[in-house]
Amino acid sequence: MKVTGRPIDKKDLERYAIFLFGVLFLCVILTLLVAIPKPTLAQFFAFRLTLALAAAGVGAFIPGFMHLEQPLPHRGLIRCGGAMALFAAVWFGNPAKFAIEGISPPPTADAREFLEHFLSVSDKDDMAAAYDMFSQRERSSVSLASFSELVGNVRRPLGNRVKGPILWNTSNPEEIPGRKGPFVFNAYQSTFSGRTGVWVEVVGVIAEDGRWRMHTYTLQPCIAPFCQQLESLN
Repeated sequence: MKVTGRPIDKKDLERYAIFLFGVLFLCVILTLLVAIPKPTLAQFFAFRLTLALAAAGVGAFIPGFMHLEQPLPHRGLIRCGGAMALFAAVWFGNPAKFAIEGISPPPTADAREFLEHFLSVSDKDDMAAAYDMFSQRERSSVSLASFSELVGNVRRPLGNRVKGPILWNTSNPEEIPGRKGPFVFNAYQSTFSGRTGVWVEVVGVIAEDGRWRMHTYTLQPCIAPFCQQLESLN
């Protein structure tokens, strides 16, 4: 058997074998990504390693030369060319950051509307509906009965809302200690019929499966100097 007019030697066979393995691995990875759209960290590590090796194998047959200088995660710089440059580009790149690290893209819905709807549900003392608005993680750690007792014992004594809720502060962190978001936290000030003074409700949502879900709800009096009462509530 001849290729380009000369016999295939051992080096040619090795190159062809590497290329075929690369193509095979690429096909396998594409199939797995369709079957497992949200792999675990361990699965993604194996996928990315296999994909990097496959890219290097296929890249060995691509004409031209690629030179890469890639900063390492902790210190130093890696310099490589050719097939190894393709391997490094795939290995150190991470286009699946949102899905793998648990960061969901921000939903298109207005988080403020969702948060204020939660407050209106709480005002009606509908603890079951309020509980259903929380994320799966929160509901798996706190039962409906515990939620109703904890929130109800704080909210019910305040009585009816007289003024508010008036937005006082907002923040949009991508993550908080121990949890990746994105998040939206709004702080509202209100007055109630059952208690004197101004009260602050801090409500937060987290992105989950493309929509906002409740993450936290706290209620406390507005006490200076940590809280400055809004003039509209005077």
